[in-house]
Amino acid sequence: MEKCWLMEKEFNKIKKKLLHIIKKAADLGLNEAILSYGNALLNVIGIKQNSKEAGRYIKMAVDEGDTNAMCIYAVMLKEGSGVFIDEKEAVQYLKMAIDKGNADAMHEYAKMLDEGVGVKTNMKEAEN
Repeated sequence: MEKCWLMEKEFNKIKKKLLHIIKKAADLGLNEAILSYGNALLNVIGIKQNSKEAGRYIKMAVDEGDTNAMCIYAVMLKEGSGVFIDEKEAVQYLKMAIDKGNADAMHEYAKMLDEGVGVKTNMKEAEN
């Protein structure tokens, strides 16, 4: 049992070192690293989550045209995770990602249409 705990502790140290390297690459402007760092701040177990900082990096990736970042940022806007809730702005980012062919954005937008979040409920459009 103690061996597993030690392995987990070492693994967490490695994750923190990797996160530090990814942050350096993101701060140098490497597009893939920008989104990866933002995502890690939201989702990686064993790393202190920081949704506000994550929002800042994910928005940087959005500004670089990353459609996955647009989708993630839209969900953050919808839920108020690290950013102020703005459902209408979330819809705008989803539509931008949809226009570039992002399937996840299509799914999120359909959910918002179904629920009437940020847009009027429109089952016909949600089904398309």
